[in-house]
Amino acid sequence: MATVRCISIAEMHLWRTLNQGIISSMETIKAAEKALKDVFCDQYIFRIPPYQRPYSWTEEQAAELLDDLKWAAGDEKPIEKPPYFLGSIVVIKDPDYPDADIVDGQQRITTLTILMSVLRELATTDQQRANINIFLSQKGNPLLGTRDIPRLTIRKRDADFFRKCIQDGDQGGILDAANTDARKRMIANRDFYQKKLGEMSEEERNHLLAFAVQRCYLVVVEASDQASAYRIFSVMNDRGLDLTATDILKSDIIGAIETDTEQDSYNAKWEALEDGLGRQAFVDLFAHLRMIHRKQKMRGTLEREFRDYVKPIANPQHFIDEELRPSAEVFEQILSPHAANLTRYRLLKGLQQLDNQDWQPPAIKFLVDYHTNETTIIKFLERLDRLAYFLFITRANVNERLLRYAAVLGEIENGAVMNADSRLDLSNGEKAELRHALDGDIYSNQRTRKPILLRLDAMLSDGTAHYDHALITIEHVLPQNPAVGSDWLNNFADTRTRNAWVHRLANLVLLSKYKNPAASTYDFDRKKTIYFADNGDTPFILTSQVRQEPVWTLEVLRERQARLLKRISDVWCLGEDAQPVTPRYSDVIL
Repeated sequence: MATVRCISIAEMHLWRTLNQGIISSMETIKAAEKALKDVFCDQYIFRIPPYQRPYSWTEEQAAELLDDLKWAAGDEKPIEKPPYFLGSIVVIKDPDYPDADIVDGQQRITTLTILMSVLRELATTDQQRANINIFLSQKGNPLLGTRDIPRLTIRKRDADFFRKCIQDGDQGGILDAANTDARKRMIANRDFYQKKLGEMSEEERNHLLAFAVQRCYLVVVEASDQASAYRIFSVMNDRGLDLTATDILKSDIIGAIETDTEQDSYNAKWEALEDGLGRQAFVDLFAHLRMIHRKQKMRGTLEREFRDYVKPIANPQHFIDEELRPSAEVFEQILSPHAANLTRYRLLKGLQQLDNQDWQPPAIKFLVDYHTNETTIIKFLERLDRLAYFLFITRANVNERLLRYAAVLGEIENGAVMNADSRLDLSNGEKAELRHALDGDIYSNQRTRKPILLRLDAMLSDGTAHYDHALITIEHVLPQNPAVGSDWLNNFADTRTRNAWVHRLANLVLLSKYKNPAASTYDFDRKKTIYFADNGDTPFILTSQVRQEPVWTLEVLRERQARLLKRISDVWCLGEDAQPVTPRYSDVIL
């Protein structure tokens, strides 16, 4: 079994935490091994905060937990069994109060609650049901100032459903209410446990539960503040950090909304935006919004800088409605552009070929601010395309890129970005540098060669080409190492000349298939038959042009190089006296 026995686990984790400098004093954290009977008790009233993920354990994971418990329980009396370790949980908890927000471990705690709820429903006597119910609900006592309350309250969106259908055992109306993935998983796991536990005798079920509450242990890590809990979790969790910066920010932002009704409403809006983008893209969006506001390289954590510079907590409703929502909608358009808007589609697809996302904050900011003016958006994207590829091809480092894009963001903010002298444009020196780079060795830099060729092919295309092939490779027409006695050595007898041309634009083509190493050195006619024949149905203009050449000579290369460079220069306005114009993507160089 994957689960391990607990031998001084709490001390080990605490020592690891202290040695990594996660906490500053022993007063901020407490870690202890606790049997389940000391976890599901009056010392804790667990709550799953709104920033946590919805319940996601599937039947497979629920089955694994039950199998582990059954295997560990065996046939011996619980007191005779060694302790069995179920994992760890991290909570934010004031030492003087039972309320505990779960930072890590919510899936396990929720599933254990489902398991014990099913065992209670399968019990055949009122006394046994009452014995089990003490692990599920706190009985109020006016003398102690306590109230009737479930030991676990999950995220507010599903809390009433969970209490009614799981903790209270009321199955009425389940089909109508189980309308989210989280609720469906709760019911599926409850039904699975009912089936599997129902196949056991009552004696076997009682033995299993007695072992679980007496001999199954969790390491409970209590942090007195939120920041310590997050840091502890990131160190202790061998599975990697499940909580993202946006999860943490969500807790602060949604929590700053005054009424419960509005919190529910804005929590739903938040989750809809996150689901639409996807978890990682949503985190990327927050990083981009931070850059839009601060216009500097990040120096601290995303959570801290977002709070300090975006200031979403000052007016959380306004932030979600007026900044997060439109930015998320625009970011989705950037990541998944619609082919119906061909020019925008091609420009954004070209930008996505780059090895960095630094161009995205200016794109988000401009598209949000000018969302009603498509003509202006296209002009902006054309210039952003040129700038981004200039920085990419000339291998500007991350600091140089961020400084340049920060200047562009400032100009978007003050309305000067579309001026002729904008930092969005290239200087004459930068244009010359880009022309020089494009006229040289394109192939040797593995990071840049394919994006350059794909962007050039798009410039040549009539708009029907798509570049979503699972495999795209680059082939040299003139081989890198021509065979002795081949026509290649007759046509390119001078080694220096051959080496000067072999890696340049004119000699490179794209293939949507694996290269045949043996075919790479074939003579031109045979290579055309294998790679470039009409029945090959190549999607690449760069490649289809090669078919039209009867021979491949130095003169052909020179003419093709000049043609390709002119096309790039026309689209990106790289001529010394060229003015920015909208490129005509329907022009195809043949």
